[in-house]
Amino acid sequence: MEHIQMQLQQLFDEIEQLENKLKERTAEQMATHYDMQQDSLQAIERQLDNIERRIEKKETYMFVPAI
Repeated sequence: MEHIQMQLQQLFDEIEQLENKLKERTAEQMATHYDMQQDSLQAIERQLDNIERRIEKKETYMFVPAI
């Protein structure tokens, strides 16, 4: 009986270790995903800024008074 209890305890300890590893990996993957999303958003913001500047330049040329 005592042997079975020891084996069960060992199994529970191993399960706990696996759960902790899974939590760590999940946290790492979420952080990596977040970083990738942030990079993507920053790239989109830069593209939008560039488009906005081009539009502003075109508008400036459109409203120059004719001489």
